[in-house]
Amino acid sequence: MNLDLEDLMLDINTTVPLGLIVNELVSNSMKHAFPPVQSGNITISFHKMDDNFIIKVKTMV
Repeated sequence: MNLDLEDLMLDINTTVPLGLIVNELVSNSMKHAFPPVQSGNITISFHKMDDNFIIKVKTMV
């Protein structure tokens, strides 16, 4: 797993749903993105651009 994260302060009303979304994306990636005999990488990036938050979850076999 590779992380590219910006150090940001978020309120609890943003953090909890974001954590649930990331958890679901990573769980599903681990279950479905990689064939049983192959390994791979999951990359998560999280940054702020203007007034928006950008999160990317990428899998590579």
